[in-house]
Amino acid sequence: MSSFKKYFLYHFKKTALRQALVCFICIFILISQIGDNGEYYSPKGITFILGALCFVIPVLELASFKNRRNLDSIFSLPVSRKKQALAHYFNGIMQIYTAYTVCFLLSLFNLISYKRGAIIGYFTVYYFLSLIVGVFIYSIFMFLFTQSNTVIDGILFEILGAFALFFSVQATRKIMGTVGNHPYPTYIVFDPLGSEGLYQIVKNLSFHIHWKSVVMIIFWSLVGVAAIFGYFYTFERKKVECIGGISDDLFGYKLFIPVWAYSLLALLGSLSGGMVVFIYVSMLIGYIIYRRGFNFAKSDWICIVMTIPFLALGCV
Repeated sequence: MSSFKKYFLYHFKKTALRQALVCFICIFILISQIGDNGEYYSPKGITFILGALCFVIPVLELASFKNRRNLDSIFSLPVSRKKQALAHYFNGIMQIYTAYTVCFLLSLFNLISYKRGAIIGYFTVYYFLSLIVGVFIYSIFMFLFTQSNTVIDGILFEILGAFALFFSVQATRKIMGTVGNHPYPTYIVFDPLGSEGLYQIVKNLSFHIHWKSVVMIIFWSLVGVAAIFGYFYTFERKKVECIGGISDDLFGYKLFIPVWAYSLLALLGSLSGGMVVFIYVSMLIGYIIYRRGFNFAKSDWICIVMTIPFLALGCV
């Protein structure tokens, strides 16, 4: 099993049952949207499915690498870490694309059955464009999960990373605003998969590109590419002896706890004292989870102390 092909086929066959189960669950979620007249069609529905797949599949693909006993067995195989990382990356993409495509085809068949010809065209264009955006989102979550030393930490990193991306999008929305009389092109970087995002661009044929949109598209594309390289870099250099211990990588608790707290305080603006206290307590709980107790480092105390002025202002 020294070649990439052999390892990939081995892993693909091993996860075939999981693929079938994932497809079944996605179909169930889609069909649950059926209305009283038997028609179901919702861009938010397949958007939710794609987003959920991009979040869940990295956990399923990489969970075995968070167990030291399993890791010793896996890394003892006559195949390099780079090839293993590549196999799990592509297997995850295949599982996402397969389940998502099945849901898309079911929705498309439903539209044809109800003669929704006007919708079919841009719905199809949206599907192909969303595959590109989906790869970047999947890559970001794959990268975040590799930063952890335990499965729980990996899931928390994905959640915190999703919040960080949301805060970044909201901050970008405030800075960029709308572009002249054509606000939709900016949504491709603000809300790339939502019903008011990429789908709305296709639906309204609003492909007017402003230089600000170009800059932000390039920026988020670079973030996606950086996440891909970061995933492979971290995967190859992760130390076996660290697995199961405190997740101390930079793109983890160290970064996301203060980003989450400060961003939420800044974006929400005028807050009640209760909400500020909630954010502050949540931050403390985050550091306790991170450090597995109250053994805070100096950097942790600095972040906590810097939150006190917000706490005081919120309580005044």
